[in-house]
Amino acid sequence: MFVTNIEIHKQTEELFAGDNSNEQQPTLSKKEVYMDKEELSNVSFEIVAYSGEARSKLLNAVKAAKAHSWDEYETLVAEAREAISDAHKSQFALLTAEAQGNDIDLNIISVHAQDHLMTTLLLLDVIDTLADVYR
Repeated sequence: MFVTNIEIHKQTEELFAGDNSNEQQPTLSKKEVYMDKEELSNVSFEIVAYSGEARSKLLNAVKAAKAHSWDEYETLVAEAREAISDAHKSQFALLTAEAQGNDIDLNIISVHAQDHLMTTLLLLDVIDTLADVYR
């Protein structure tokens, strides 16, 4: 069964939606999620796009902190965290597919996506410390 990227994201959104501890979590059966090379590239580009958006917001947040514009800083960091969350949701689609026994043939785009997300997460950690210095 071929599940489109949109369907994967709908199922992923359900997993990430609020506190569903009392509800039955949606599950995907083994081999239900399949990603061909095009789907892998699409999800990878999503990760790059969301991570890039977060990175830009974080760099602007540093400028705001340097100018002591703390409300702007907080807004930008919150927006960056939201973009990072979206990147994680896209990444989760890849992890789900592989965890269910589907072979995911990584390509340079997917490696770039993971690198982009990881460096953005590191930037978030550094910026929190840098903001403390500016305060």
